[in-house]
Amino acid sequence: MLGWQDGVNLSLTLALLALEMLLRFASRVVRWLLPRAVCCAMDDAFVALTRAVLRLLPGFDARAQKALLDSAASSDVEEDEDILNTSTGRRGDVRFQNGSASSAAHPRARVNLLELDAVGLIYAFGYKAEEHVVTTPDGYVLSLFRILPKTAPGPRREGGGDACSATAPSGHNRGMPVLLMHGFLECCEIWVCRGKGHSLAFMLVDAGFDVFLGNVRGNKYGYKHVSLNAQSREFWDFCMDSMVKYDLPANLEACMRISNNAPQIAYIGFSQGSALGFAAFSTNLELASKIALFCALAPSTRVNGLKPNLINTIVNSDPNVLYVLFGHRIMMRWVIFWRTVLPPDLFVRGVDASCLFLFGWTMRNVDESEKALMYAHLYSYSSVKTMVHWSQIIVTRKFQMFDDEIGGSYTNWRRYRGHSPPQYPLHQLSVPVALFCGGTDSLPDTKWLLGEICDPVHVTVEPQYEHLDFQLASSAPSIVYPKIINLLSARASHTVTK
Repeated sequence: MLGWQDGVNLSLTLALLALEMLLRFASRVVRWLLPRAVCCAMDDAFVALTRAVLRLLPGFDARAQKALLDSAASSDVEEDEDILNTSTGRRGDVRFQNGSASSAAHPRARVNLLELDAVGLIYAFGYKAEEHVVTTPDGYVLSLFRILPKTAPGPRREGGGDACSATAPSGHNRGMPVLLMHGFLECCEIWVCRGKGHSLAFMLVDAGFDVFLGNVRGNKYGYKHVSLNAQSREFWDFCMDSMVKYDLPANLEACMRISNNAPQIAYIGFSQGSALGFAAFSTNLELASKIALFCALAPSTRVNGLKPNLINTIVNSDPNVLYVLFGHRIMMRWVIFWRTVLPPDLFVRGVDASCLFLFGWTMRNVDESEKALMYAHLYSYSSVKTMVHWSQIIVTRKFQMFDDEIGGSYTNWRRYRGHSPPQYPLHQLSVPVALFCGGTDSLPDTKWLLGEICDPVHVTVEPQYEHLDFQLASSAPSIVYPKIINLLSARASHTVTK
């Protein structure tokens, strides 16, 4: 039940969000008339105005003051390896309060977990990390992270070179390599923000696997190109097809080379991460031959529409309307702005409300005490064109490649079109597949997927799980992740025996 202060806060927040969307839309119309310096000044003025309004919200001053105190405390952390590497856990050695962690052994080692990057999160929870740079054949520069146990020698950030030049700098010998790939509008941080014993990545490391966290072009760790500027429209002219053709193979090849030239690798993909796997492994048979096991969490190929009928009607009329609403570059870039200016609890309410409105997800399986931390690391950039690609899949009801020829009346185009974009041939999928599906997940068309692929080696349906629950649900570490680990262990033993 919302109190009156929460109601006022939420109402003002929604009003500001509507105002921001209106201003951004208007700016696209008049931007060509104004010098760039004037546009930047207008953006800065809007940010200042929003911050001033937020300070008027009931209770905001207290939260802001606490955030400043937390920030000051985190800046007082000693740059000592023993402090940074202290073994921590969500319910063990570390006390969590509003997204901050303090080590029982080192009271001064207070860290604002909401603001840490992937390497910072890995170290904060008692592990070590290597960062490798993977350059795709078409020039996008991606960060690939390897998680090592605390006892592993020589962790460091590896720079320069492409997937073929990556080696195992630490010389650390682990088990079968496993690559985890995030979903749409995410980055690899979502795999490590829950802590030891609760994040799938850390549980895999503890089970003896050589764990890698992948990223795709455009997100927080793929925001660079060898020749294109990330502010240019050309940089964002990509969709899933490019990730399937370039990003995923480059990540997998780099992982195997770093992991002592391992002959095979396991792949775990969530949502869009699973879509990349289904598409790549059904079209790139050489790459498929190197996959020991493909675990698809919330497997997404052909997907259903959004919950609101009005939005579905607009998208069905012409997916290109998304370009009008969001531009031609970054999809929903304002999420970062709102995460920065809103108090964590209000941002959590906004995310919950958005999930309920767009997809009908209640988020009831997510622990309220974890939401602030997990939601802070949930969103990352992607291109509007990728969203348009998903919209085409929704409208055509086909798991197909991007169609560049959409135009005019989309209803008539679907009925009378004279061409058919290639579909990803899921019937050719030959890799061992394990599916983990949610019984109340409204997004993927799982029944259709099961009719397209050969018999999977494992299928788990969690009756009460929604789409995001395979990453965020409080019960996932106890009822889902052990099944994944057991499947990978059995497959690793089979690979060694073979």
